Amino acid sequence: MLKEFAGIHYPEVLDEKTRQLVAMAAMAAAGCTS
Repeated sequence: MLKEFAGIHYPEVLDEKTRQLVAMAAMAAAGCTS
């Protein structure tokens, strides 16, 4: 699910900083969910 979220909604076109923020948000969401 996280891979689809990062891959589909946030393509590699985004800047590194943006991808890092998205990754941290995804990990935070995963931690809260699980």
